[in-house]
This record gives sequence, structure tokens and C-alpha cells, in this order.
Amino acid sequence: LHLAEDLAHVDIVSGGRLDWGLGKGYDSLEFSTYDIPFEEREERWQETFDAVHTYWRTGRTEFKGRFYSGADAEYFPAPLQRPVPPSHGCPTATPFGRAVGPAV
Repeated sequence: LHLAEDLAHVDIVSGGRLDWGLGKGYDSLEFSTYDIPFEEREERWQETFDAVHTYWRTGRTEFKGRFYSGADAEYFPAPLQRPVPPSHGCPTATPFGRAVGPAV
């Protein structure tokens, strides 16, 4: 939720010019520092991406995933760019990565 809020604020103060990306991390040390299994990185990345887009598209904070969840409440601020600002991620071997490539 904090990521979605922060990015929405940047989109607002920039006059709708936010273009953002979300990386998965590549070093297992990044994950072990926080006791997160490196093998979960793909699923966590996808879930984070989905949560941010859900908040922006629905205007609600309700999200239930394996790693993240939020109770239903009104979400604001909304980014200026609708339905969502340009969003980029790393193409992967997942169905999502094959379907959309490097940009969403």
C-alpha cells in the first residue's frame, strides 16, 4: 500500500508523468537478510505488481494474496494517469512475462 501511495503522489506532483518499474532482485543475499526465501521472488514480485494495480484500478485497498493483504477501505490518492501509470517489469518465464513482455 505504501508503494502505491508513494508512486501515486509522484504521479500527481509530476503532473501525470510517472513511468515506473518494479524489479525482482537478483542476489539471494538481498532476500536472506530479511529471512525471505529466494525461491519466492517471482511470486512476490507478481503479487506486489498485482496489488499496486488493484489499488489504482479499483480505488479500494482490499487485496488478498499469499504474501500481502489489505482490508477493504477507500484508497487515495489515485494517480493522475488512468487507469494506471505506465508500468514496467522484468520479462520472465511466467505466463505474465510471456504475455506482456517488459512493459505493462
